[in-house]
This record gives sequence, C-alpha cells and structure tokens, in this order.
Amino acid sequence: MSTIYRTAEEVLVWLGPAVEHSDAFMEVWKTVGKWAEDWGMVDYYTKEKWPVLQKIMNRVDPDDPKTKEYAQLVHRAMPLFTVKVLEGLPAWYGRP
Repeated sequence: MSTIYRTAEEVLVWLGPAVEHSDAFMEVWKTVGKWAEDWGMVDYYTKEKWPVLQKIMNRVDPDDPKTKEYAQLVHRAMPLFTVKVLEGLPAWYGRP
C-alpha cells in the first residue's frame, strides 16, 4: 500500500457517513483550506521554506507583509468555528 500512496498523483479517502455535525466541521475546513491555498501556503511545504512558514505563523516579524496576510486569514477563519462546528470535531475524529 505504501508504494501505491507514494506514487499516486491523487488519493481519495472516504471517511464514512457523517455523524453529529461532522459535515459542518469538514465544510469549514474546506473553506479555510481554500483560503490557505489561495494565500500560497502550499508553497511553504518544502524543507527549505517550512521554517519561513513557522516564523509567519508565530508572528516573529509582525510587520512582515506575509505575516500580516496570514493573520488576516486566521482572523477571517475564526468566526467560522462556531459551537456547532466545534461539536463536530470529536465526531469527525471518532468516525470508524
């Protein structure tokens, strides 16, 4: 199986049927993930750039333009994590 996953161009996984707000949780992550992708987060997923992303996320230089953009993304995402959505978190992790 590891060879299949390593060489695949795309892998689709079905996590089972929705339970207790788990769909709401997934929809929020889908939205936030799209925003992060549009921001360019995937570009930082390299050995060389990962430390830069860590500095951005930890606001090492609050005046850095990318740090400000990231902070705005987080600020925009926070209201999406409502009580209903957060209730879906354990249900999502508990899917069989």
